[in-house]
Amino acid sequence: MNASKPSIVFCHGIWADGSSFSKVIPPLQAEGYEVMAAQYGLDTPEDDVATVKRTLGRVGRPTILVGHSYGGSVITAAGTDDRVAGLVYIAALAPDADETSQSQQEKFPVTDVFQYVEITDGRIWMRPEGVKCFAGDLPEHEQKLIWATHYAPAADLFSRKAPGVAWKSKPSWYIVANNDRTVQPELERFLAKRMRASIHAIDSSHVPMLSHPNFVIDVIREAANALRDRPRKPEGASRPTPTRKIRGTQGFGWDSRLGNLAGLMGVLLFDRIALGATVASTLGGFAYYFWNGARFGSPSRSGVSICQFGGPSPVERLGVSFLVSPRGPGIRHWHFRRELWMGLRRSVNEKR
Repeated sequence: MNASKPSIVFCHGIWADGSSFSKVIPPLQAEGYEVMAAQYGLDTPEDDVATVKRTLGRVGRPTILVGHSYGGSVITAAGTDDRVAGLVYIAALAPDADETSQSQQEKFPVTDVFQYVEITDGRIWMRPEGVKCFAGDLPEHEQKLIWATHYAPAADLFSRKAPGVAWKSKPSWYIVANNDRTVQPELERFLAKRMRASIHAIDSSHVPMLSHPNFVIDVIREAANALRDRPRKPEGASRPTPTRKIRGTQGFGWDSRLGNLAGLMGVLLFDRIALGATVASTLGGFAYYFWNGARFGSPSRSGVSICQFGGPSPVERLGVSFLVSPRGPGIRHWHFRRELWMGLRRSVNEKR
């Protein structure tokens, strides 16, 4: 296999197994890609993700995970593995941390295929009539083969979830099947936009890798080329902790500078009664809260000093320090540090 190309691991959906990628695997192998299809039991998401991670150990790195249908939920969790460089979704689910495969679909109208299912022996079976909704653009003999080989998932598979949301940190590509009657196309478009994927739509049933294999191969090839052109992280290097910068500045950003400017003006204007200290800290704190809290969701975990003065002169010795620190989800506690009161006291005593 070509060592300059990423490996590819396919992850199948329900009512299927690895053979659902039989039309795309041979061409990719012929191009020099190392390819495997993970074969998991559709019993629990946790077990399915574990199988995918074991499969990752059998191919070279970096690896692209390709997930179809429920396989999208699998690669969303398994893709957090450091060996995974990118994700390709094919008419697939992609739950967030607070979602399951089932809860995602409940937000959209029920698709036609679920009129033709039966729950027996703890598994969800597709009746023969349901194949038209699953793979209606395939020749009849292929549809019959799909039904004859379909693998029934556990009845509670969609209500469970394995941890991890890889599309939040890994580049993604999404193939929308416009004529899908198994997963709602509108759901597919919503998911693709939410993850900011490179979106590719085609007039296909739920199985474009079987009805339009060349189209799917082109998208996988695009993903592979994009990842190959990116600089590779040295083997064994740890992933840096992501930092959140405020646009256009270093450090705290322009909101901090606004607080400092307001504080300096307040101190200069109202130093005799130390009112400037309160004005400065309040303006600085609110500037930080409404800019960072509203724009980014939460302030610094340890607290951020918005404006602080301390030095040899009466103005500098005011020692104003206004802190913002969270003490729970969505809660901000505002704290005056001891320097504020000490600074006010020193300033007032000195003016007497």
